Amino acid sequence: MKIRCEGKEDPPCRRCRNFRLECTFTQSKGRGDDDEGEQARRRIASLEGEVTGISHTVTGINQKLEDLGVLLQRLAGGAVGGGLPRMHQHSSPAMPHHGGHLGYGGPMDEVSPAHTHSTTHPTPPTARDLAIDAITGPMSNSPSHHPSSSASHHYTLVGRSPAAMNPPWTGSVPPEAVSRAIPGRTHGGEWANGHPPPSVPGTDSLPSLVREGTISDEDDHDPLESSMQEPFRELTRKEEEARLRAEGHDPAVRRMSHSRNAEGGAVRSSKRKRLNDEDDPDWGTSPIVEKGDPRANAQDPVTAGFCTEEEGKELFQAFFKHAHPFIPVLNPREDTWENLRQRSPFIVTVILSIALRARDGCGPPSDLTKKCRDSAEDMAKQTLFSPIATLETVQALTLITSWGEHAWRTCCHAMALAVDMRLYRCLPYLYKIRTQSRKPDANLERQMPLVAGARVWLALVKQSYEMSFNHAQPIQFSGSLQERIPYARELLQHPLSTVYDSRFLVSIELCAAREEAFRPWTASSCQDLSSVDDVLRKVNKGIDTCYEYWLNYYHRVGVPSDHFLVKELGSQKAYGIMFANAAAWYGVHSKNDAVLLSAERRQWVQSALRAAAFLTSSIGSGRQEKDSEFGNHNFHVAIVATARYLIRMCELIPDAADLNQVSLDIDRLLLKLPFYPVVPFAESLRRTLAKARDQGVLPYTSISEQADAAM
Repeated sequence: MKIRCEGKEDPPCRRCRNFRLECTFTQSKGRGDDDEGEQARRRIASLEGEVTGISHTVTGINQKLEDLGVLLQRLAGGAVGGGLPRMHQHSSPAMPHHGGHLGYGGPMDEVSPAHTHSTTHPTPPTARDLAIDAITGPMSNSPSHHPSSSASHHYTLVGRSPAAMNPPWTGSVPPEAVSRAIPGRTHGGEWANGHPPPSVPGTDSLPSLVREGTISDEDDHDPLESSMQEPFRELTRKEEEARLRAEGHDPAVRRMSHSRNAEGGAVRSSKRKRLNDEDDPDWGTSPIVEKGDPRANAQDPVTAGFCTEEEGKELFQAFFKHAHPFIPVLNPREDTWENLRQRSPFIVTVILSIALRARDGCGPPSDLTKKCRDSAEDMAKQTLFSPIATLETVQALTLITSWGEHAWRTCCHAMALAVDMRLYRCLPYLYKIRTQSRKPDANLERQMPLVAGARVWLALVKQSYEMSFNHAQPIQFSGSLQERIPYARELLQHPLSTVYDSRFLVSIELCAAREEAFRPWTASSCQDLSSVDDVLRKVNKGIDTCYEYWLNYYHRVGVPSDHFLVKELGSQKAYGIMFANAAAWYGVHSKNDAVLLSAERRQWVQSALRAAAFLTSSIGSGRQEKDSEFGNHNFHVAIVATARYLIRMCELIPDAADLNQVSLDIDRLLLKLPFYPVVPFAESLRRTLAKARDQGVLPYTSISEQADAAM
């Protein structure tokens, strides 16, 4: 009986399966037929995917066309009414609002329309995509944009004027579509004849064409990630932007590099941009965060009409010649009169007020001094409530802290601004460039903001230490020296650093050596005497070690022994020894108590007395007398406090000093004090000296009457 196969469409057939026979249908099917079927199925699946993608693309195009139609209706309505309707501005945090052209401009003008924002996006572009486009330019031969892929197509915007930058785009219509939709507008954002048509006035400064709140950029930031690091930042940033915009600032200004051209000051980019380019992709993202424009709503004394330009230049040069070495937060080679006037009226006003302060001395302040001081203080007050934060602003506040009164409060504010700007990251970032970049010396001009930021941070750390020690207040943002100023000594090897940068390091390291003995949280009566002795041994050794290192450094780099920095090194060591060993005086109120001191403690207090005598003689008539009238506020207050402390120590241990020489040095200091702006402190020193002489502690000298009359 012949068994025929049945069910050809589903081999093996039913009969062959039942009888467990080899089905002829299965035998007739070859391997080639199976491969062809599989390939056909794959092609069908691929076509289905392409059709789905086309469907999504068409949907996106339709949405864009609808938005474009609404936009054209608004433009038509504005033209009929004689202008565009008034709309709220809404800026993305990553883009500046310069009120310039709508087109991309710059390098993007050279890209054909086919390379503009691709229509393969299934949805309208996000704010992040548009921000990346505005910074790096559109990616050629790429259907989409991604932040990680933009680095290789980075376009440097340094040197372009703010008018060439682009306003933020917050809607769902690409800016180039708007540029093509406006008659006479070229793809690059320029008008064909160079001017907007007369029927649409004000188009050169179009605000954002989408009302505020139509698209939010909050979705670009993951709340989970933000909660792990800075949970409030994305929300408070919007408050800061609104305040900056209301004050006439660009709400999203970031520094790329200084511009030293003749036309303007610091050219700022539209975002905290990447410093790397095709030549060296190792630089990463700049750590400095800046907000606002230091030139907005401010005038320097010359522009305000307080003084002539000749007088302003004279005061400016006097500051850099005599006062700047005390707090060298600026670079005289780059921070010139013309450059600083273009970059920051605030810092120019502060500089002139400092020079005027030294010129007035103990006399009444001149009208020009009052005007400059009041103007500088007004600009400083604005930074208390405005979120503006720029390098020039912090530099100016640093100078105000050094030469102004109430320095503790100003120092705290300046330090808070520096932390907000992330200036503490400049030192490790520079170290990374020097050690890991393939071309660390390429484009040094772009590293200038980093060096300036590192210099300002060191100055503020120095001031924070000194303010805390002088006022017995806790140290701001305390931590180990390696945490606060990592790779600080390496800064001196940078090509853009100056020898005066070492002044900050000397002060910081000497203060750090004293830090263990500084205990503002604990009263002296509650401290264990043996532990205090252990700390003083360590502190004195640390001060000597630090002094020897920096003295050898100055000799190694060729700094002469009579240089300001070498003289200041000796003075700072003396201040460290004098104030650190003051703890050894605990329990001493009279000569009898001083006799009971241990040999080691007596040695420490004698070192403090000798250090005070050295300071009084060197500043009163010795190696530091020159330009001492230009010294900062702490410089003048410290020498008066030192002289009064010296008189008291001579009363307790008179055999440890030459009393005649001490008395003569103090008289010479009194003759110098009228040139210092320290009238109340000078009178206090005069009374203390008169009392000591009445009690027989110090003798009169040949110039005592002259010194007393000078006060």
